[in-house]
Amino acid sequence: KYLKTKGIYKDSVRIEESVGRGFVDLVENLKLEGPEAEQVVRRSVQPLLDAGVDTIVLGCTHYPFLIDVISKVAGPGIRIIDPAPAVARHLVDVLREKNISQTDENPERELITSGSDKTVKALYDTCKNQV
Repeated sequence: KYLKTKGIYKDSVRIEESVGRGFVDLVENLKLEGPEAEQVVRRSVQPLLDAGVDTIVLGCTHYPFLIDVISKVAGPGIRIIDPAPAVARHLVDVLREKNISQTDENPERELITSGSDKTVKALYDTCKNQV
């Protein structure tokens, strides 16, 4: 999806890319704020700021957990686009389309992970009221 979207806009906007090196480790170790998180985020965001970007689009499912740190490092003049809510809404649409959604207001959820159960539970608790 990213490459397709990038191709559509490449002639009308300048696109700077930067990998969030260390972001996944921060999230999976539940280091979502503080000096260490800021230092790791700054290493990837500063080159974008130096290049004059006005918008940062988060491109990984881990990155929204760091949105507060990214916003702090980027500063008030930088727009942050988090595609996660749109992805979640699309998932709900697909589940309904396939007739596999739950309509209960408090549906039971089963979380399956190849990572740490503790980490997934903590991240779920962090964001469960945002979707």
